[in-house]
Amino acid sequence: MPHFGTKRFSMLKQPLAIMLKHLLATLPLAVLLGACADPAQEATEAVTAAFGPKGTTEISEIEQYPSGVLCGMYERFDRWGESSSKRRFVYVDGEARVRPSREDLAVYCAENPKQVVEAMLGIPVSGDSAAHTARAAADMAMLAATLERYYMENGGYPSTEQGLASLVSKPESAKPLDNYPEGGYLEALPKDPWNRPYVYEGPAWGGVRSPYQLQTYGADGKPGGSGPDADIRSDKLEYLAFAAGL
Repeated sequence: MPHFGTKRFSMLKQPLAIMLKHLLATLPLAVLLGACADPAQEATEAVTAAFGPKGTTEISEIEQYPSGVLCGMYERFDRWGESSSKRRFVYVDGEARVRPSREDLAVYCAENPKQVVEAMLGIPVSGDSAAHTARAAADMAMLAATLERYYMENGGYPSTEQGLASLVSKPESAKPLDNYPEGGYLEALPKDPWNRPYVYEGPAWGGVRSPYQLQTYGADGKPGGSGPDADIRSDKLEYLAFAAGL
């Protein structure tokens, strides 16, 4: 009597193996790893790594918030088992912030970050004015990235007097700017959503790496205000971008 079972199984087995091999080869690695990734474990490892190999870290009270942010508590123990007081951490975009600011905690560890950002900064990230906020934030993010390139290639940021025009044409400078690119960094400077120039103030001590200020004064063109008239500043871009992306 003919025996078909083994032959038939082997005929099916080979194509199936080939199909699985092809599927695994073509799927992005991130998809394969992401399917079994544990966000809480990732946060725990990131917080522990932030302190290096000395001592141990215990994580507790982890809660998840919008956009996959994790907030929780950690406690550090030295090699003698003595512990410090519990502290809060924020895990956002793969980064563990073990000394988060009040603004970090207020925005990232909130059920409604948009509402918090609007209340905290007075800047609309929803409703009719949200498009203006998003455009201003995008412009300033681009200008900030260009200013970082200027800093890396020229050893400092432009002064207040040199201004953002330094990104378009080579400014007069007491020190040589040998790495300044021919044609500048930008062809032209963007205007804010109300068709006014962005306001730039250079670092207080010239070109050293200290904070500069980049902002727009909102719809009314005057410092201060809230809602559509609120100032939008570069040092708050992180929170605006996060809230706008939800």
